[in-house]
Amino acid sequence: MTRNSPELLSVCRRWLDAVQDGRGNEIENILTDRDHMLFIGTGQDELWSGVAVQSAIAEFFGSIPTIIKQEETFGEAYENGRVGWVCFAHNVTLAHEPDKVVAVRNTLIFALEDGIWKMVHRHGSVPLANEKFVGFKQTAIADLVAATAEGLTIDQQDGKRLSCSPPL
Repeated sequence: MTRNSPELLSVCRRWLDAVQDGRGNEIENILTDRDHMLFIGTGQDELWSGVAVQSAIAEFFGSIPTIIKQEETFGEAYENGRVGWVCFAHNVTLAHEPDKVVAVRNTLIFALEDGIWKMVHRHGSVPLANEKFVGFKQTAIADLVAATAEGLTIDQQDGKRLSCSPPL
């Protein structure tokens, strides 16, 4: 049964605090030390897997500019048996650009290993507007969520048309 996981949300928050404060041992200890670790960073070439990720992760985060502010904007965590996942978004301000706020999103997957939640997958991203990526604004999911909040049902035949087609 899938359920909310305040425990995993706390683990995630502790990990992000450790990244911000440069606490290398904590950054490493939350990651699995097994072959199935997968790490996807925000950079184009940042895709790594395997046991070496755990031992290199503190140095990776230690090489980024100092984080002077980190503000959580979204956080949800769920678990089902021995697996859990977290979606976490935050605004980050780095020391070398104190007037610039960068939105960062993380999807983290955890496995329960010997009674301890260990991160087995991390995917970080910095959002890029769809207009820049695909050339137009995609609103289908946002429209559907808004319509559902207004009482739309899936089998509804009339009302607002939902589309993600490029403009004509």
